[in-house]
Formats: sequence, C-alpha cells, structure tokens
Amino acid sequence: MVSCKDVLDLQEQVKAVRFEKAVAEYVVKIVESTRGDSRLRLGLSPRGSLALFRTSQARARIEGRDYVLPEDVRALAVPVLAHRVVLDTKAKYGGLTPKKIIEETLEKIPVPR
Repeated sequence: MVSCKDVLDLQEQVKAVRFEKAVAEYVVKIVESTRGDSRLRLGLSPRGSLALFRTSQARARIEGRDYVLPEDVRALAVPVLAHRVVLDTKAKYGGLTPKKIIEETLEKIPVPR
C-alpha cells in the first residue's frame, strides 16, 4: 500500500527532474504554436504547458533519468494536450481532430538536440 508520504516523496522526486533550456523552450514553442493556429478557437493555456512539463518530468523519472528528453515531451504531447484545445467550427466539421492538430504541431516544430 502506498502512503500519503510516499506520494508526496514521489512528487518531490519528479519536481527535481531537470529540464534543459532547449527542451523547456520546445514545450513553450508547442504551446505557443497552438495559440496562433487558425483552426483552433482556443489554444493551449499556461496550465496545459505546466501539465506537459510535469508529465514529461514524471516520464523521465519512471525511465530512471534525472533529466527530460525531447522524446518524453513528444510521447506525452497528444495525450496531455489534445483535450485542452478547442477546434474552430470549420475545422471540426472539416474532419479535423484535436489529436491531429497536436500531431501536426509536433511535426512542424524542430526537435532540440
């Protein structure tokens, strides 16, 4: 059984996982790109970027690393962000999905090395 203290300890371990500047800027570019996308009525909020930031840290920790890789961000972007955007009416009836828009966003933003 996991205690409350165990959960709090794990949260602190996740927060200690490092984000290199280039990877953090990658998250920001993903989020900002959705705000300028005309197919979206509502792009990602700061809470969306924080969710991607924290889940990427958690994934790195689970993988045994104390640093986040761009692959962590890419792996989690769709499940963490797709439900946080609102499609424009034309895009919605044109057959687009939030998942597709996030995937396209990931394809057009260069991955840091």
